[in-house]
Amino acid sequence: MDDGCCTGAELQRPQCIGTVAAQADPGSSLYLNVSQSFVMPTFSQMYPKNDMQLPTPNLKPQKGINMKSDGRKRNHGGHTWKAALFHIDIKDNISASVDKDSGTVQYIYVNEDFRNTGVELSNEIRGKNGLSYNWGHHMAESPDEELRPTGRMVPQFW
Repeated sequence: MDDGCCTGAELQRPQCIGTVAAQADPGSSLYLNVSQSFVMPTFSQMYPKNDMQLPTPNLKPQKGINMKSDGRKRNHGGHTWKAALFHIDIKDNISASVDKDSGTVQYIYVNEDFRNTGVELSNEIRGKNGLSYNWGHHMAESPDEELRPTGRMVPQFW
C-alpha cells in the first residue's frame, strides 16, 4: 500500500529541477542539468558502533544543488570531444573528521558546507578493430583545505 511517504532511497537520490538538451546536427549536442539533493544522516553516523567513533546525535541533513553543462562534438577520425562546466553547492555536507585532541585517535561525523566548481575536457578516440581509448583533463577547486583559501584550481588527469 502506498501511503505517500518517501523511502530512504528516494530521500538520497538527486531530484531533477530541470534539463535542457539540444542537438545542432547529428555530430554535436549541448546539455544543461540542474538538480537538488537531500541526504539524511544514517543512524550509524549519529551513534557510535565502535570505540573510535564519537556520538553526533545532532547531525543535520545535507542539502545541495548541482549544475552541469556540457557540449559534445563528434568529428572525423573517430574522435568525440566533450567539454563540461559544473558547480556543486552542498549545505551541511556530512563528512568524517578526525579528533586528535583527546589523546587517542577518534573520529566524529560533522556538518560542513561544501562547494566545488570546475571544468572538464575529454576526447574519446575509436580506433580500428574495436580498439578505443580516451583521455581527459579535469580542473576544479581544491578539496584540500590548505589550498582552498587561495582559490587555486587543481588539475587532474585520467
